[in-house]
Amino acid sequence: KEYQIKAVVSTQSTGKKKLNAFSLYTSSFDLKKISREEIKEKWEALDRQEKRKLKAEARALNNVHGIYSGMKPKVKRNLSAYTVFSKEHMNMGMKMSEIGPKWKALDEEARKEYQIKADLFNKEQRERNASENEQSSPQ
Repeated sequence: KEYQIKAVVSTQSTGKKKLNAFSLYTSSFDLKKISREEIKEKWEALDRQEKRKLKAEARALNNVHGIYSGMKPKVKRNLSAYTVFSKEHMNMGMKMSEIGPKWKALDEEARKEYQIKADLFNKEQRERNASENEQSSPQ
């Protein structure tokens, strides 16, 4: 069965309300001819596969209409010198309980080298993000 959204409800905060599977399913009925309770009973009688299909369709419609759905985007933070140091040493098979004391024992000169590596990585990351944003923005 094809489901079509009749309208996207406006809200003050985002301008559009996120569509979910149930609201998509409800929009296929004429609310003047059928009660909400009857729709709810029909919804509960639907099998899982049909509900999953509706959920995927609602997500796709949200994306088409510019309404974000799903998980929040992951915020990419800058790496610190310690993070670079710990990743490097975990790749060598060390445990975090061993890495912390080793970092504390490190002299300033060695810490600066890790800071340079972190700064370089962060700069490259910002450039990658900037180029991705330029490519994805409408022209």
